[in-house]
Amino acid sequence: MVVNTVVVNTVAVVGSTGRLGSAVARECARRGLPIVAEVWSGGRRIGAERPDVVVDASHPAALDDTAELCRRTGSPLLYCVSNPGGERLRLLRDLSAEIPVALATNLSPLHWIQVRTAALAAQLAGAITDDAETMIVDRHPATKRDAPSATARLLRETMGGHADITSVRYGPMVSDHHIVFTAGPETLELNHSVRDIRAAALGALRLAGELVGLPAGWFTAAQLYDRIAERSAGESSPDPSVDSSHIPTRSR
Repeated sequence: MVVNTVVVNTVAVVGSTGRLGSAVARECARRGLPIVAEVWSGGRRIGAERPDVVVDASHPAALDDTAELCRRTGSPLLYCVSNPGGERLRLLRDLSAEIPVALATNLSPLHWIQVRTAALAAQLAGAITDDAETMIVDRHPATKRDAPSATARLLRETMGGHADITSVRYGPMVSDHHIVFTAGPETLELNHSVRDIRAAALGALRLAGELVGLPAGWFTAAQLYDRIAERSAGESSPDPSVDSSHIPTRSR
């Protein structure tokens, strides 16, 4: 099985009965990718075969089980749980000294593009205007507990921490994030919408594939997408100055 040119033969899914975890399991089934270990609320199925990567799509309370599985198998971890909290983040940081650990605030490749674009837009708006205002509209369905979401907070942080966030909880699955830059009589909007949880499952497998083979360390979804984009640029460009070998090992 090839995901992003990286060979992935087996996967473990923590939270396999949840909304995201079950979507990841369905996508694995579509691709013929064996799930050799599953952990869910109140149960587990652990096979003898080592997973190439562990995808945790459960909740913070399950992290002890996840860490035990990763330590026992030495498998990289893609952690897809929103807002794990300080204690869990410390546990993940400790685990990253032993294996590759990626914290995925948002799994979507188009969200990564929105973040990169928003950061550039904020930088340029601040450089050429003196009255720019920025707002983020963070829409999720009513079942979403966090407000603002981790995605909205990441967007604000990326843009320098000055944007106002309006969180609304209504409407269909999955989410919308609208960024509005206002300067005098004009506006610029950057919108990203997701309507099917499969988008997150596809992103999870894409990032999981990129995580395989990396050294122990702490990564983010953005760093992994950066690597994918750099490698693609290197493969498509004859320019020898393009360096696609950079491996970030720590985020600040």
